Amino acid sequence: MEHIPVLLQESLEKLNIKAGDKIIDATIGLGGHSEAFAEIIGPTGLILGLDADEQAVKEAKDRLKEIETPLKIIHSNFRFLERVWKKEIGGWADVIFFDLGFNSSQLLSGRGFSFDSQDRLLMTYSVQPENELTAWEIVNEWAEENLADIIYGFGGETYSRKIAANIIKKRKEKPINTAKELAEIIMEVKKRSGKIHPATKTFQAIRIAVNDEINSLRLGLQGAWNVLKEGGHLGVISFHGLEAREVREFFKEKQRAGLGERINPKVTKPSRPEILNNPRSRSAQLRVIKKII
Repeated sequence: MEHIPVLLQESLEKLNIKAGDKIIDATIGLGGHSEAFAEIIGPTGLILGLDADEQAVKEAKDRLKEIETPLKIIHSNFRFLERVWKKEIGGWADVIFFDLGFNSSQLLSGRGFSFDSQDRLLMTYSVQPENELTAWEIVNEWAEENLADIIYGFGGETYSRKIAANIIKKRKEKPINTAKELAEIIMEVKKRSGKIHPATKTFQAIRIAVNDEINSLRLGLQGAWNVLKEGGHLGVISFHGLEAREVREFFKEKQRAGLGERINPKVTKPSRPEILNNPRSRSAQLRVIKKII
């Protein structure tokens, strides 16, 4: 499956990337955005790439091994961005970029992200989770009320109570072990309508809970702001309402305090040709802020 970086040209333009810039790619994924960044900043700049997914780190290193730009790729969640930057590089970053979407390989990773797979129900970004919460634990051990609450709160799923009740019913018969089993249980309650898979919102909610994504985003954004130089640009591509709200409120807070200036007050979305070429880009939203103080 080919990985196509989302809103690539728009990101390059809004982030105002220049030769010699020091860039943090907080979600390097398969390296598509960083590859384009490197072409602009050249050998006098540098890129620090982070990713919570070990497999993505390996693939990004392989993809970017020929670039002239100095590059460090670290296996780390972006909630630790500030700490990693200060340890590995130091000083100030000119540009910091977050792409909060999936990379293509994660859907084929064997960790339960894909609806129709026989993958184990993990949904962790770590390939080999040890003491981490997994989707299996949430689905098979959490109380019905807690399940319903996260499915609604993190997924915006209006069928949350019915879905949670059906999960409880089915797991009493036998453990729910695979992504496909979970998707089928959801589809018993919520029938397919349109192009969006009925399990989309529930899978999103469980994934967010497993990876503590909202808290990670809050910590990552503040850490990014702390190491961004005055005049530097912070850009975030979000894909669902919870992410978008966190980013929007963070940017508003900085602007109200006179610390930042929105580069694109009207959020940037993919063009129709991009959506046709890469349907997963349809919900992408790019927001960019310039640090004033």
